[in-house]
Amino acid sequence: LRLGHGTNLKRIFNGREHQIQISITGNKQVYLYNNTTYNSLSKIVRLITGTHLSGPRFFGLTKNTNNNSKSITNNEFKQ
Repeated sequence: LRLGHGTNLKRIFNGREHQIQISITGNKQVYLYNNTTYNSLSKIVRLITGTHLSGPRFFGLTKNTNNNSKSITNNEFKQ
């Protein structure tokens, strides 16, 4: 899943809002969360939830998700 540079994701989980910013460094997509850069969206979701979950699914970026997440993107994403 490729998201555009500058895309922002937002999800409220357990009453707290979590925001992720997407950046591209070279050919690599990275994620900024709480002033720390991560290579995996799923690693961030593990920090948020305490369990292993699909990062894209958690943020509502996959088809047929049944969670109540709201993802806000500034750019369209490419699959």
